[in-house]
Amino acid sequence: MLDRSDRRAAFLHGVRSIFDLSGRTMLDWPLTREPRPRKRASYTWPIRLASRRYLLIASCAALGVTLLVSLVVLVQPARPEVYRIGVITEPGLAYQDSGTTTRSGFEIDMYRWMSSTTVPKFKFDEFDLNPSQQIDSLRSGRVDVVIGSLAITDARDELIGFAGPYLNAYQGLLTRSNDPLSAASTLDSFRGRSVCAVSGSTSATNLHGVSGIVDVERIGLSQCVDQLRSGRVDAVAGPQFALAGFQRASAQPSVRITSVAFGALEQYGIGVPLGDSGACREWTDRIRAFIVSGAWEQFYIQNFGSEPPPEARPDPNSLLSC
Repeated sequence: MLDRSDRRAAFLHGVRSIFDLSGRTMLDWPLTREPRPRKRASYTWPIRLASRRYLLIASCAALGVTLLVSLVVLVQPARPEVYRIGVITEPGLAYQDSGTTTRSGFEIDMYRWMSSTTVPKFKFDEFDLNPSQQIDSLRSGRVDVVIGSLAITDARDELIGFAGPYLNAYQGLLTRSNDPLSAASTLDSFRGRSVCAVSGSTSATNLHGVSGIVDVERIGLSQCVDQLRSGRVDAVAGPQFALAGFQRASAQPSVRITSVAFGALEQYGIGVPLGDSGACREWTDRIRAFIVSGAWEQFYIQNFGSEPPPEARPDPNSLLSC
């Protein structure tokens, strides 16, 4: 029978036989892992990380610009195959003969010249409007552009876009040829007299600030001139070039432009849809070509019967930006 010390030795021998597979006893196994060699510290990782970050930002920015440009191109309306042009009927500008339906006038000659001369060439249909319909017709899409002695003002800039100008003018006064007022040289001569102007026009706005003048408003210059000839008003206010058209169309002539000029020098442009920069640039380029070609002076004399005043011709190098 084994004593206590022998039993302990036998137990340890059994344990060694079971677990000692590598020639070492469990007592020889290390209690901790041997430390791995430490790598040298690298000081370039911040630079590499920053480079990757900037590259990512640059790539995203380039993608954003590409998408924005594509979106701008997509939202620009396609150019129509046939332009619907809103026009008004006034002698010298866009007169329509009631018997033959033939149109003539400075503005008619201008856009017809553009349609056959400028690039790209275009076809058009004409839509008769009165002055109060021009802006609403353009905003509603009834017409594509408006060419009807439309003055460029801050208030209208909020509603539509403009290309141009194609003509500049002060406001003037038209009287009966046999009226002593035809020799007037100042606006004061018309105090206490009735003066007709187109409702909502620049002329009507300017007359509101002159005390003593009885201003009468109608929907068009033709109605004002009819009232002048019939003696119901004493004068008609409007752009000087428009009044010149009525004087030239008068057979006798029964009406005459005075030397009175009032208000600021107004610019007259082609109305385009608000925000359509493509249409604005297209029509501005056509206006510039029209002025530079010499056709501007030719059509002015042909339709208004006199040499244009110096301020009437816009500078082709200083047209409105789109």
